[in-house]
Amino acid sequence: MNRLVDSASRRPRKRVSLGLAAVGFVLFVLVFFPGYVSFDVVNQLEQGRTGSFTNVSPPANALLLGAAFAMSESTAPLFLLNSILLFTSAAWILVILRPKIGHAFLVLAAVPLLPILPHLWTDVHLTAVLSMATALILYASQAGHQRRRRRAWLAAFFLLCWATWVRHNAIIAVLPLALLPIAQMLVIERKPRKNTVALLMAVAAVVALILIRSASSWLVDRPVSVWAVTPMWDLQTLSIHADEVLLPDGFVGPGMSTDELQQAFSPNTAVPLFTNTRSGVLNPTLELLGPAKRQRLLEAWLHAVRGSPLAWMEHRWTVFHRLFGPHTRDDLVYMVDSPRFLEPDIRSPWRAELHAVVRLPLEWARDLGLFAPWPGFVIALGVFMVGRRQGPGVSAALQVALLASATLYVATLLPLTPSAEQRYLLWPLLAVIMAAALALGKPLQAPEE
Repeated sequence: MNRLVDSASRRPRKRVSLGLAAVGFVLFVLVFFPGYVSFDVVNQLEQGRTGSFTNVSPPANALLLGAAFAMSESTAPLFLLNSILLFTSAAWILVILRPKIGHAFLVLAAVPLLPILPHLWTDVHLTAVLSMATALILYASQAGHQRRRRRAWLAAFFLLCWATWVRHNAIIAVLPLALLPIAQMLVIERKPRKNTVALLMAVAAVVALILIRSASSWLVDRPVSVWAVTPMWDLQTLSIHADEVLLPDGFVGPGMSTDELQQAFSPNTAVPLFTNTRSGVLNPTLELLGPAKRQRLLEAWLHAVRGSPLAWMEHRWTVFHRLFGPHTRDDLVYMVDSPRFLEPDIRSPWRAELHAVVRLPLEWARDLGLFAPWPGFVIALGVFMVGRRQGPGVSAALQVALLASATLYVATLLPLTPSAEQRYLLWPLLAVIMAAALALGKPLQAPEE
């Protein structure tokens, strides 16, 4: 009887949720179709069209862009795919939950997402894929039939595997979600034999994800040493601090000085190091470092960090906390969005005018710092804490997995991020928002067989 009443009460919510998602999707597509591009996206498009891949990013986005261009000679198919995944997952989660007034605060928390979602960056595709995987996991947690649960988990695991091909550090965000059913088994089952089986399954899942992630390198025929960007930027910073060029021989041109490194320095991005010096600096995103060069770079980096650990920590903390905004000064203003179309002239005049009208308030808000991610995190975490007071429900494990995914992903940015670009926080912020939505929604009941 309770299930019939609950099913009847869900119908209006389902219609409202689907209606809002449909309206949002149509408006979003009308304004931003066929999606924004940047240098990174154009480079990936070229890789996808030619079938010649680098490892600056894993090949997923390049493959999809290449397929999109083969289908329509535009970036539209990937833009539509990302949009469908994002809006469908949002609607699905709202259908399953029982929305409350408090969920309106999460709309405010989502404001920093607005300027980023129209882009075709790998960050957006990763977020779209992980959002749909989250919706599938939530559905599996409340589905009444075991077969449906298994199908949902299988689909979710497929998406999680695909996500490891989107960004290098995606596997860190994927693991908490992929291991969720095994973690639940360990908590529920108290028998040593079943716990042993669960642990073996966890090891197998981790190994499988690592192997699937590693398989993306099979497509790479132009490998580069993109990892070297961050240590070289660290060495630039420490060179300025020590008033001594610490970058090793072979990485800088003749006559390089600390004054020149200072003039080409930005505390927010590594890019000027490779573009703004007179003497020249080796760009590891364009070539593969040999064993000798790799060793020299790592030895120089370790020696410099040991010599000035506080200066290194200050540098890493500066770029890390600037990720959270506001991006309103210096070159930070260019790290929120890149509102450019691949072929702007092909849009109809009315759509171009509509886009210009929408861009006015977006750019006004960006200039004022209203898209800073940190208030979004604060609001979402506050809503999460309020929501937890009503009881965890079956979705408690998914809430923890989402928070763990966001935390681990953000933690990788502290030592590794090569810039303070806001898009790097897209998935962490949305993950925290979804965890808060689950905590605030009606606690789900255990599925009935």
